[in-house]
Amino acid sequence: MNKIFLFRDYCDWPYQTAVFVKANNQRCASVNISRLIGALYGCAKEDVSFYNIDSYTEFMDEKGIDDDLDFRLFESRQDSDGVTSWLETPLFLTPLNQAYLLDTGGDCSVI
Repeated sequence: MNKIFLFRDYCDWPYQTAVFVKANNQRCASVNISRLIGALYGCAKEDVSFYNIDSYTEFMDEKGIDDDLDFRLFESRQDSDGVTSWLETPLFLTPLNQAYLLDTGGDCSVI
């Protein structure tokens, strides 16, 4: 999977966490999140609540600030001094063979 097909959002219901999905665009990411979270938690896809769907490219070009580009995916808060908070328990609804996600995510847990 090419990194440009990676999207991250914040799921609000039925489980509060950041979610990573593979999709061709933001609309497809939204559909994937609704369907996958609904299936995992046994609720209707229409009942899944989430916000802030951002693409890998948006994190690299606009939203992320960490010097290590791949770490930008795991930033959750920032201020003028830098990153103040990192994702703690993101949910990866992507193919399992994405080594760069697992490597970077594992490194974030020690921060």
